[in-house]
Amino acid sequence: MKKNYIFIILISTFLTTLGQSHEKGSFIVNLGLGVGVYNGTYKSGNDENDNTGKFGLVNIPIKVEYGLKSKLSVGLLLQPLSVDWSGTDEDSGEKRTVKISGSFIAPSINYHFTPDRKTDYYIGFAPGFTGFNWDAAEPATATIETGKFGGFGMKFDLGARFYIGNKVSLNLNLAYGIYSTKLKSYSENGVPFNYPKGKLNFNGVEPSLGLGFKI
Repeated sequence: MKKNYIFIILISTFLTTLGQSHEKGSFIVNLGLGVGVYNGTYKSGNDENDNTGKFGLVNIPIKVEYGLKSKLSVGLLLQPLSVDWSGTDEDSGEKRTVKISGSFIAPSINYHFTPDRKTDYYIGFAPGFTGFNWDAAEPATATIETGKFGGFGMKFDLGARFYIGNKVSLNLNLAYGIYSTKLKSYSENGVPFNYPKGKLNFNGVEPSLGLGFKI
């Protein structure tokens, strides 16, 4: 019985010492998968085809971080985005379905509250560029059949990493994303147009689960 007790203590101590949190000079690759919930608005240049709606979004955040200081890291975030958005025309009440796909890329900065412990709690901020392709699933119900949007986006992160080994962590992250884009070009009835007016904005919560790898 005594031997078993000693063995359990040794194993517990070993696993605890394996866990490593954020540290200066380390590189960490974070891979995540989540589902966001958003409020979206599309405002046309002539105010005749405005849309508002809520939608879900599958997000796949990929972030590389470098430990700049004991409690500070900087990095680069790449997040592909894919949306099937069902909106309602504010004037006619007509339902519209639009497919939106694109990506968000941004530098990031993170503050780590517990860098010397096995669990790493952090907050982060990432301002950057976002771009989208718009494809109306039902062209008859949308003025813009296809279009391209580009603009600004930013994310606020609150998360925790639970180290299960010297170089591997389980990541839980809750982010709030804000994306504001302008219409760059579009086609209507097969005819392309440049320099149009139109804005696509959406914001929402982005929870995700993932893994972190020290390299």
